[in-house]
Amino acid sequence: MNIDTLVNWEQNHFQPTCTAGARILEFLGYCPFGEPESIGEQLRLWRWKRGLSHRQAAAKIGVDQSTWQSWERESKRPSRKSVKHLCSNGVLNGTSER
Repeated sequence: MNIDTLVNWEQNHFQPTCTAGARILEFLGYCPFGEPESIGEQLRLWRWKRGLSHRQAAAKIGVDQSTWQSWERESKRPSRKSVKHLCSNGVLNGTSER
């Protein structure tokens, strides 16, 4: 990670890759995103903190990649059963809007 990468990210020239997420947070020493307010934001932050791609996060939880992406984009909401599964696996904090 070099300073140019961070400057480009801060100036919105590009978004960091998912694999850079964990390293960026480690470099900064804090999470600049604040508390996630929605299920999609919680999923994105969980994945980002671990440096996982959509595919890797979905596989880790046992869902299809397209399902994970639709949850993250909030174009679909996880079922109650899925929310319980995500909570029990430490992905959601249990205080989501459901």
